[in-house]
Amino acid sequence: MGLDLGLSFNYRKVNQLSQVIGSGLSFFAATFIPFSILPLYFKIPTLLEPSTFIAQELRCNLSGQVSILWYLGIIIYTLIFLIIYMYVRKKP
Repeated sequence: MGLDLGLSFNYRKVNQLSQVIGSGLSFFAATFIPFSILPLYFKIPTLLEPSTFIAQELRCNLSGQVSILWYLGIIIYTLIFLIIYMYVRKKP
């Protein structure tokens, strides 16, 4: 999301918007509360926060389990950023 905002030409609006979005999404990160306990209406915005996947994987590693959510999230974020990179690279 930050890279998408960085591709804009109006840097002042990008800076303001990134601070608002970052502050708002930080409360949805599932770092203190496990993702499985969250209600459904909180799970969707929580998946937008990358630290959710890191916290989930840390919990699973400490308990000796495998997290499908973490692998799925990393694959999705990788594909999104590869598509953005290919788009930016084609620009003159």
